[in-house]
Formats: sequence, structure tokens, C-alpha cells
Amino acid sequence: MGLLALPAGAVSPQAGDSREKAVELASDGERARKFREPQKSLELTEQGVAMFERLGDVSSAEYALALELHGRCLMENEKWVEAEGVLRRALALAIKTRGAEHADTSDAMNDFAQSLWQVGAMQKDEARLDESEALFRKTLALTSAQQGKDHPWVAIRCVNLAKLQMERGGLAEAETLLKRAIEIEKLHPPDPAQRPMCPRVVLAALYSKMGRMADSEQLLREQIKSAEGTLGANQREQGIAWHALGQFLVRTNRATEAEGAFWQAMKVREKALGLEHPEVAKSLFNVAKLVLARGDAKNPESMFRRVLAIDEKAYGKVSVVIVDDLLHLANTLGAQKRYAEAEELIQRAIAVAEKLFGNESAHVVQAYRGLALVLNSQSKFEEAEAAQLRSVELAQKQVGEMHPTTVEAWLGLAAVRVGAKKWGAAEAAQRVAMTRMALLPGLLQNNPAAFSNAADHYLLIYIELGLPRGVATDRIEMMRQGRDPGPVGR
Repeated sequence: MGLLALPAGAVSPQAGDSREKAVELASDGERARKFREPQKSLELTEQGVAMFERLGDVSSAEYALALELHGRCLMENEKWVEAEGVLRRALALAIKTRGAEHADTSDAMNDFAQSLWQVGAMQKDEARLDESEALFRKTLALTSAQQGKDHPWVAIRCVNLAKLQMERGGLAEAETLLKRAIEIEKLHPPDPAQRPMCPRVVLAALYSKMGRMADSEQLLREQIKSAEGTLGANQREQGIAWHALGQFLVRTNRATEAEGAFWQAMKVREKALGLEHPEVAKSLFNVAKLVLARGDAKNPESMFRRVLAIDEKAYGKVSVVIVDDLLHLANTLGAQKRYAEAEELIQRAIAVAEKLFGNESAHVVQAYRGLALVLNSQSKFEEAEAAQLRSVELAQKQVGEMHPTTVEAWLGLAAVRVGAKKWGAAEAAQRVAMTRMALLPGLLQNNPAAFSNAADHYLLIYIELGLPRGVATDRIEMMRQGRDPGPVGR
């Protein structure tokens, strides 16, 4: 089937089908997307596209737009691979029906570039990232030529290209692009009805990435103050800025302040967007994580349950967002020693993650690690080891043996084997993790205590084996140098 061919399985028109109705469905879906109703938006645009296809109207500019809107809604629901295919078709048809230089074609190109970027990042596909960058550059040039260099759409294109450059290491260009977007935004205050792009928030993230922490924090606090003064204290822009400040404070180990910032973000978003908006859930999710991290295992439960209810209403029950919600609620229940309930939630998360991604997702690795922990806590040692071995296997397949995720999986396997008192097998897993850890300077730079903590656990395992402490110390020193001392000899 060619890019523009009618999809296989198309059926005859139904009573009430019309081009006007199909256009209306797609437009209603786009409206729902703008109001952050992702599941509703996806259903409406899918219905619109299907109606066009039942009518056999698959070569018109209207069908191209419906495809584009459906692709946007797929991205909103983080269905990136599916979105890429739909948006590729939308762009090809837009070029055919409107021409490559049309403003609407530029929009389709920008959407397709975003999907390529996300899929390329997930799959570590440099060819996709290269194509995405080229398309972002082309849309920036087209929009500047068509709308003028100071048009708000130009600012949006600048922010998109800057975000990609931040991921690819082009930090200097990203800074220039974001400063340009900020200057354009000063000429065109954001529309409160639209989702703000907040270039200053993105620039703050860039400065944090560059190690310019003071500049980053100052920008975020200026953004909050600016939003209060120009858009009103309850507008979305201020909620975004408060949330970004919370993320910054987490990164700088200021958990108490971060909790307050996320709480403020949630309150602002509740007033601006309503109590059941996904952005409210996003901020509450972070509050709950921080409350749990400071040792309160009870209060976060109601928070995570509210988050899950909001997200299920917005995204449906099959979404990457739901996977995260289920896993964190399971962690909370596990901290309360409600292991059977936690196990049930993790099994649900695994089912959703595998339906979405197969085995090609870090979410699946994370879910199996969580499952191993709750099984281990219930003395289901064989099942726990099988789950953790699955986590190791998937991590090695996804990111390779020399990666922090894989090291963490090996450490988890050692811990499970310690629980089962399989000391020899635990030593082997811990040794693999520590040897590889020493060869990953980035991991140790981000967590300097990681190796010494792992060495303490290794020493305990070695003592349980009834072997001399001095020998264990020598073996740890070899692993610190990235050398595997080999299997233990009694």
C-alpha cells in the first residue's frame, strides 16, 4: 500500500457519513486536544479519519488535515510510533494537495518532525533525528518567510528546534533560538486560551543542563512573577513555571522547597483548569513522590489514587501515563507492606506497558523490577528471581550491558538472591554490577556513593559465604578498577 492509499479493511459509507461531518469530528478532536482531553481528542479524530476513509475521500486537503490532527492527538497520548506513520501520510498528502510552501503544509511538517524526534530518541535512531532536525529547520525558515520573522508561530518553531538541539548537544544554538523566542513573545503576549510555550522555562532547563544553576532558578522565578503580573495568578503559564521550579529544586536536592513548588503548581492549575485536569494530576503526582520519599507511606496513597483517576479519565486505561501511575501507587502500597495489592497493580502496569511497547520500553524493565521486589517481600523467592532476571534480560536488550539501567537490574538481582539466601548466586550478580559500574564514570559522577554502597553489600554477601574479609577487600579493589576478579573460590 502506498502512503496515500486507502487503508486495508476500509468499509462502505454508513448512514449519516459526510465530508462535513468528518471535518467536524476532526475539528472537535483538535478542540478537545487543546483543552487537554487526550482520550476524547483521540476518539474524535479517529472517527473523523475513519469517516473520510469510508467515503473513499483519501486524496483531499481535508483528509490530510484530519490525518494531521489525528497524529497530534496520538502524540498527546504518547503513541509516538503510530503518530509518526499517520503524520508521514499527512505530510505527503499536504504537499500533494497544497504544495510544499503552503503555511498548512509547514504545520504538518512541524508535527511530523516532532514525531520523528520522539521515535528517534526512544530508538536511538540518528537517521530519524537528522530528518527531524532538517524538517524543524525547514519549517522555521518557511514560517519566517510566510508570516514574518516576529510572528508567534516563529517563536514556536524556535522552541521546537531548541529542544531538539538540547537533546543533541547543540546547546549554544539552543540558547540563541530560545532568546529569539523570548523576544518574539514580548511582542505577542500568550493567549490564555492556548497552551503556553514558555520559552523562558525551556531556557531555564537549558541553563540547568549547562550547569548554570543560579541563572536557571532566576529565570524560573522571573517567569512566575511575570505570569502573575501579566496573565493573572491562575493562568496556565504560572502553573507551568511553578512546576518547572519544582523540578529544578528536586535536581538541586531541595526536596522540601520542591514539594511546596509542586503544591503551588497544583493549586494554580486547579483554579485555572479545573480539579480533574491532567496538568493538575502531573503536579500532584510529584507532590506524592516527594511525600513518599521523606518516609510518609500513608498520605501519598490518596494522592496517587486521585492522580490515577484523573489520568484514566483523560487518557483511558492504556497509556504510558497510566503505567507510571500504577507503579507509583504500587510503591506506596509496598511501603505499607500491602504487598499483594501492590503485586496486582504492578501486574496491571506490565500488561499495559507490554500492550503499548512490547518489550521495547524502560517502563517494562522498571515494572519487572518492582514486581521482583514485592514478590521477594512475600517470600516468593523463585518468582521474584524470575521477574528480576526478566528485568536484566530486557535491560541488556534495550540499552546494552554497559548502561546504568542494566547495572541497576543486576544489583536488583543480587538483592533478590540475598533475600532467598542464595549467597553464591548473589555474589555473582553483585560482582557483575560492580565491575560494570566502575567502567561507567557518568553513573559514579551522578551518584558518587553508588560504588561504596554496592561494596558494603558485597562485603556482607562475602561474609555470609564464610570467606575471609581481607580477600573480599582485595576483590572489591579489583572491581573498583573495572576488573572482574572471577568466581568465588572457597
